[in-house]
Amino acid sequence: MHVRDLEAVFNGAIRALARAGVFGPKVTGIADGTALETTERYVGCGQVTRHVRPEDKQGRVHEIEVTVYGWKVLLLIDAVTKIPLAVKVGPIDEHETHWTRALVTQARANLAGAARLHKIVFDRGFLDGTDLWWLDQQGIIFVVPAKANMAVTVDARAQPAAGEGLTHGCRVHTVRHGQGKATRTERLATEVVGITGLTTYDQYGTAEHRRHANRRDFQPNPLNAVVVRQWHGRD
Repeated sequence: MHVRDLEAVFNGAIRALARAGVFGPKVTGIADGTALETTERYVGCGQVTRHVRPEDKQGRVHEIEVTVYGWKVLLLIDAVTKIPLAVKVGPIDEHETHWTRALVTQARANLAGAARLHKIVFDRGFLDGTDLWWLDQQGIIFVVPAKANMAVTVDARAQPAAGEGLTHGCRVHTVRHGQGKATRTERLATEVVGITGLTTYDQYGTAEHRRHANRRDFQPNPLNAVVVRQWHGRD
């Protein structure tokens, strides 16, 4: 089967599940991509060159280049049922950000009349300011980790240190260790801080908006953030 025919089969099954009421009225999707390796004879597939470090029988490590052929399967998965909401397939060498809008559009078509795509959770591979802006304009909430070397990350982390006018949240889990007389409990805290109005991510906006980032009159679009200060007892 052609790759587009396979896509159609999967998305048709998802539409049938949506009509059957499998998904809730408001859906949170988790976006993910995975490589599907094939041979180079698969028409239309892409190729990438990777550096691998195999170890020989003497324990010595050698770095070599390996060319891999195949496809990249992009999925939007329901956070509750773990059932896919949409499937798209592209060449293995294409970046995830090239497929964000197509994946979201496909998911909305699959859920039409049965459920609403309310929120999307991404990993860093999908981080693109114009796509995030497009999602906001579509009325979809997005959650994506900021990279450590980004100015918006430094800005967000600095504000809880000042501790002025911020919203704090804390959750404590009690964990039991050992058995019998050796049993002990440990309280593990998770602390988060809500930040609003961050304007240090210049790429958040339309493509035209981004082109003016170096102008003196540039007005960046604000973002919200959640800074995790402690997670299960770890700073």
